[in-house]
Amino acid sequence: MPKDNTLTIPPCSILKYPLCIHFGQDRSWNGKYFKEKEKKTFQSLFELVHSDPAKAKDPLIAFAQEFPDAPMVCILLAFCHIQLKDLVSAEKVIEEAFLRFPDYLIAKINYADLLLRKKKWEKVPELFKQTLDLSELYPERSSFHFSEVRGFMTAIGRYYHETGKRKQALEAFRIAVQADPTHPSVLMLEKTLFHNPLLRFLKQMFRKLLRQV
Repeated sequence: MPKDNTLTIPPCSILKYPLCIHFGQDRSWNGKYFKEKEKKTFQSLFELVHSDPAKAKDPLIAFAQEFPDAPMVCILLAFCHIQLKDLVSAEKVIEEAFLRFPDYLIAKINYADLLLRKKKWEKVPELFKQTLDLSELYPERSSFHFSEVRGFMTAIGRYYHETGKRKQALEAFRIAVQADPTHPSVLMLEKTLFHNPLLRFLKQMFRKLLRQV
């Protein structure tokens, strides 16, 4: 992780402008949706979803009903269902989150992932308003949390792979690795892009070059 907790990705074939990534816990929602007590409750539920999703499910559903205008609660509920392998409920929450919060980036990313899993990759550009460039998608923002960058890049990396645009897919993968190298979605994209021995060798060389940056 960079010493100042940020990393700037220079322009490339899929970025018109530099992209600033910030690491650490995302606190952008602090004070916007919850008071201090509710912040602590949400944080406790967040931790419980990761340690014991079955125990977290019911109190999280109740919390979501209490705070229907907080998009991050819907996102956490969808993740909870995924952890419990209840994909039907997860997909329902993902669709509802996108319909209710169409400008919330994580809601867009989750819905893009849903479209890709359903082989509806041709709908992905429309989802992002024909802008698959994160540096242009939210011009009012100066930086993005690493989880947002990782999610966006793995989604469009899969989209570019499906549409035969390998150069762009590799660029998306490169940025995803810099944002969150060990996340399962990044490893899955890596497996998709480097599926034969020669490509795996090139991938190893690629990762060595990244470590030298």
